[in-house]
Amino acid sequence: MKILLIVSFLVVTLFSDTYLFHEKRYSYVFDDSIVLDGIITFDVNNIFIKYNNSDKEIFYEDSIITLKENAKVVELSVLQTQQIKIFLDILVLLNENNEIILNNKFDITTINEKIVLVPKYELYKHIEKIIVTRDGNKLEVIQVTLLNHDTITISIDHEIH
Repeated sequence: MKILLIVSFLVVTLFSDTYLFHEKRYSYVFDDSIVLDGIITFDVNNIFIKYNNSDKEIFYEDSIITLKENAKVVELSVLQTQQIKIFLDILVLLNENNEIILNNKFDITTINEKIVLVPKYELYKHIEKIIVTRDGNKLEVIQVTLLNHDTITISIDHEIH
């Protein structure tokens, strides 16, 4: 399993778009935030996330989530897996910028050059809205507001080659 994960990571990073990113997670209940930095790699239907100053990695391929922490694969509960999968599916959709699929899943408006997505169907049970800023087709900022008023803001910096 470990060798498969390493080979998958190498293939994804060699033939994909890899960026530095900053992630801020705000908890409404605790009125507190944590900030994380790392790299994010997008490939067709795949995402690899590696956090700096941490031994935490997330690999998402073909709807399967692999979370690695301290060199061990971590098992997630069904609920955790569903929540992470929803978030990663949204990142894939936003990166691909497939307007047909996005319009099927969200009501979309543009306000002050920011794209506001309000979920339809099942996503509305988890997410209040998503605000996206792009530079052309490149994602710059993704802010996800959850129903409990927590927010996750991802700022994507320059591409790594």
